[in-house]
Amino acid sequence: MGTAIDVIWKSWDNFDGGAEAAPGGGGGVDAALLAKTRLSPYAPRSPFHPRRPSTTLWDLKDARSSLTAPRAPRSPLASGLGAAAAAAAAGLASGAEQAEHTGIKVYKRRWLMLAIFVFLGITNTFQWVQYSIITNIVERYYSVSSFYVDLTSMSYLIAYMLCFIPASWFLDKHGLRWALIVAAGLTSLGSWVKVGSVGRDRFWVTMTGQVVVAVGQVFMLFLPPRLASVWFGPDQVSLACSLGFIGILIGNAAGLWIPPLLVPNSEDLTQVGADLRSMFLGMAACTTASLVLQLALFQEEPPLPPSPAQQLQRDREDDGQTDEFWTSLRRLLADKQFMLLLLSWSLNVGVYCAINTLLSQLVLPHHPNSEKEIGVVGLVMILSGIVGALLCGVFLDRTHKFKPCTMALYVLSLVGWAAFTFLLPSGKMHWVYLTAVVYGFAMTAVQPVGLEFGAEVTFPEPEGTTAALMCSVVQLSGVVLIFVGGHIKNRAGVMWTMVFLTVPLFVSCVILLFVKPELKRQAAQHAPRRLSRLMSI
Repeated sequence: MGTAIDVIWKSWDNFDGGAEAAPGGGGGVDAALLAKTRLSPYAPRSPFHPRRPSTTLWDLKDARSSLTAPRAPRSPLASGLGAAAAAAAAGLASGAEQAEHTGIKVYKRRWLMLAIFVFLGITNTFQWVQYSIITNIVERYYSVSSFYVDLTSMSYLIAYMLCFIPASWFLDKHGLRWALIVAAGLTSLGSWVKVGSVGRDRFWVTMTGQVVVAVGQVFMLFLPPRLASVWFGPDQVSLACSLGFIGILIGNAAGLWIPPLLVPNSEDLTQVGADLRSMFLGMAACTTASLVLQLALFQEEPPLPPSPAQQLQRDREDDGQTDEFWTSLRRLLADKQFMLLLLSWSLNVGVYCAINTLLSQLVLPHHPNSEKEIGVVGLVMILSGIVGALLCGVFLDRTHKFKPCTMALYVLSLVGWAAFTFLLPSGKMHWVYLTAVVYGFAMTAVQPVGLEFGAEVTFPEPEGTTAALMCSVVQLSGVVLIFVGGHIKNRAGVMWTMVFLTVPLFVSCVILLFVKPELKRQAAQHAPRRLSRLMSI
């Protein structure tokens, strides 16, 4: 038995073993930064005393490693300023030696943590638009108006506005792991409620399940920047944020593409009910698997921080220097540059939310009986956005040109949507696909770019608080644009609705011109002394 257990641990050690040189930690360590910490750089934080204890298999592995690894001899300089000077002198060390002396290490398991989050994002956001993309079918089956079908999508936006403050507080108090467990648990519970909603008089049941899932997404939607900063080094943090957001995008794409295939437009409402049940059961099984993964494998944070900025955040928490949630929120609201960025970003992404909800109602009048094609339009839009998010993530990690990148995406969003607006009535579906690629590339990619931009300009405020505030304003913007756009569609027609949605895209470009950002997180990565001055203001 002991041999078998050793084999398991050995396989995990091979997967996660060895210290990767932490990007951003090379070239010497700032002595003033290390002098602030209570822990010697030769005595890394013990996995037996994590700041937020958890019980995953990774924590057991870390605890076992700390017992079996030989203890390095302690230097008489391993305290106070002497330890800082010794750490600075070790700047020429590389790889594992550098991780040992600086207390900074990038773990290979970070990719597993990211993959678990991505799977959760897929299973949750699939359900956002799974009703609205087949609005006409849901209307007939449940005998409800299009307003109530739109409400299934808007429930995500409304739930976020109502719950983002308690969700942000929960993240600050209980950490990343428990926030994701709550998100996965509510997503699974709501999915199983929907399984019992098949029946023409049970729209209230399906709406109840949708609201439960919508509350679950509140606990995960703003987490990609937090997960990226906690687990990834400075030269991968933007890419990791984009990849985390891709799970949300893939789920959205699947929610636009798969429901029209699983629930085709049929005159037999009994068959429609059977198709809905199959879709609900499949999603319930996937959400349950996601919950099991969160409970078994997701770890709160690595034993050692992956970057100087994250090391500084940990030391501030350990020394009791972090502020309460409300104090941090007030500082964010008083930051004029951040508020300008927030306003411009929320207008752009609010249009994206409105398009996802109203897409079927905008396209069907010009292309009747094209439910499946509309699903493909949504899929093409988001797949092109995934490519855009990946490219922008790599670009930002290499250049840190956040404002030019954001502006380029804003302009491309405006041009792409204007082209879609005027080419849709042509009756040519290939023009619809082509323009969807253009505005989808920009509107989808700007979401993770904006979240990372916000985290950069508001550091050292918690990434979760910044992202939660940004996402809450986006939801409000989306709800307003959906209501107003739906009203214009009913009164003036589809074309005027689409023209109306170009206005926020133009205004967002104008507002961004006045943003003069200071990239404070980059200051932490490359010039810790400068960050210390920023924090003392």
